[in-house]
Amino acid sequence: NNRYRHYDLVAKFLLFEQRGELVDTKKVYLDKFVKEWDAKSDLSRIRKAARRTLTAMGEVFTERDPLLQSMGSVVLYYYLFRKALQEGWLGEVTRSALQDFEKVRADNRKVAERDIGDADYDLLEFDRYVQAPNDAYALKLRFGVLLDKAFAGRNGGRSAG
Repeated sequence: NNRYRHYDLVAKFLLFEQRGELVDTKKVYLDKFVKEWDAKSDLSRIRKAARRTLTAMGEVFTERDPLLQSMGSVVLYYYLFRKALQEGWLGEVTRSALQDFEKVRADNRKVAERDIGDADYDLLEFDRYVQAPNDAYALKLRFGVLLDKAFAGRNGGRSAG
């Protein structure tokens, strides 16, 4: 929990649960979410939903998992598991599928170095928006690409989510 990263992640997960969608998770929005938390809100409902998602994630990821090295990936994968649970396709979210996606991204970067015209544009955009892990637009774009490339058919063929 270096620099309170776990608290930051928990706040993001609870915010997604409360809003029901990918939203900006910049510090100013997280601070506002925490400060304005209404005691009458159904905290137990969103905590239960978050715990359910994290439990599902725990079945796929390992301790100190390389797939979870980036905070941006943790948030993206959290939302992926959340959506898969809600829509009934959690069985498709496997370690192998996520590792394959990461390999395709790495291979695409090599292709782009040789000839950018031969590279997959959507994957390049995914990589470009990794630098904006708290921006709603970037999260939605990356999530859409992840669905299209790793879980074909789960995003209606749209990369931008």
